[in-house]
Amino acid sequence: MEEQKILIGWGHRDITPELPVMLRGQFHVRVAHEVLDPITVTALAIESQDQSSQLVMVSLDIVCVSDIIRDEARREISEKIDGLNPDNVFFNATHTHASAVVTVSEEKPSITWPDVEGYDREKASRFIVARMVEAVQEAWAGRKLGAISFGVGAAVVGSNRRVSYSDGTVKMLGDTSVREFANIEGDCDSNVNLLFTYDPSHELTGMIVNIPVPSQVNAMISKVSADFWHETRCEIKKRYGDNIYILPQCSAAGDQCPHPLVNPAAPRRMLELKYQTDIETAWRKEIANRIVNAIDETFPIVSKDIRDKAILKHENIKLRLPTWNLTEEHLRLAKKEMLASQEKLDQLEENLLDVDYSSTYARVRYYKNIIERFERQSENNDFSTEINITRLAEIAFATNQFELLLDFGQRIKARSRALQTFLVQLTGTGTYLAPQRSCGSGYGASPMDGEIGPEGGNALVEQTVEQINAMFSENFNPFGARF
Repeated sequence: MEEQKILIGWGHRDITPELPVMLRGQFHVRVAHEVLDPITVTALAIESQDQSSQLVMVSLDIVCVSDIIRDEARREISEKIDGLNPDNVFFNATHTHASAVVTVSEEKPSITWPDVEGYDREKASRFIVARMVEAVQEAWAGRKLGAISFGVGAAVVGSNRRVSYSDGTVKMLGDTSVREFANIEGDCDSNVNLLFTYDPSHELTGMIVNIPVPSQVNAMISKVSADFWHETRCEIKKRYGDNIYILPQCSAAGDQCPHPLVNPAAPRRMLELKYQTDIETAWRKEIANRIVNAIDETFPIVSKDIRDKAILKHENIKLRLPTWNLTEEHLRLAKKEMLASQEKLDQLEENLLDVDYSSTYARVRYYKNIIERFERQSENNDFSTEINITRLAEIAFATNQFELLLDFGQRIKARSRALQTFLVQLTGTGTYLAPQRSCGSGYGASPMDGEIGPEGGNALVEQTVEQINAMFSENFNPFGARF
């Protein structure tokens, strides 16, 4: 592979839905009648000058990019855009909990409800797909000679949200003030991976901002919102110009949240004093400032190393991962809980807008899905998924569809031959994927919460590392020995 001049194009669309809109991200139904801030889709197209390699990265302010939405967008891309292989386009979600409920995969019906009056899920899905394709069209049509730089900054924007107790149990977002609190289960990641794009005169045109935390400061809100990415975009544009494109990516963050869980009162007081507003808005502003301060520190340094040429290679790879089988005990528990939830549901007045009714309805569906999985798991012992692996200069991008717990992400980064590795999660229908040490307790770490477990996660790590490293020679090490 040889370095070549590269073509770069950007696209952007507003995907703020019509109101009222059902919001996705909790077990109970939420309906938004108000937009707090816009949600968007942004696309970045990169192609080698000889057209031998191409890639389009697309980011959306939604919970996850379901396989159905992804495949429909690729189908339309194949029909409407000449010269672009739809398999070279990947879509990632920022994982805001304040965006529309759209069509989800038939394989994951566990937390879906009927549409409330006034909301048309199919119409919302068609709207989002159309805007996704338009953003890609704009980026692809706007390809021009450009340049890149890249680097890594640091910002504390997330904390591990799995709380361990002295009795061996773990609870997601558990209480740390009780006597039984033992420790936070895992690590956090302060890396801010950054890619900057330029025009031929080396004027900044846009940036990828890759951080290991979902956009969920306002995870329970009943308004449409991009969460802290809205404040982050506003702050970047304030400092770098209104015409700058921003493409957010969420790295491995299945066990991360944007709130500190140990002694949260102290930072809460500081933020309320600093911003003189409610705590959720203060946290969003603070995260935005931390991210953009990291950009400010990184940008002047990497602008000394702008690349007009780069190696570009992209592969879309289909994987088969071993499934995480349910046991007879899981089946017994699911039947027991479904029966109890159904009995409770039968006693409630049918009203999807009632929190108790809709959350109970979701629990019935959740346990029904587990029972159905148990009945069919002997027929199929592997799980189909895709990863996208890209080399751009000395860096790599690697995608996965999961809410990947940080352990797996750290293992990929540690073993990657690339100088810098951008992990991008939630590029398909998302489910939690937990390592062995997390399994046994707590939401997201049981075969009842996802079809892929530690064995599948290990296979994902191995195949991702293998594919990344195949794009770099064995002795590729541009800056000498590691620490």
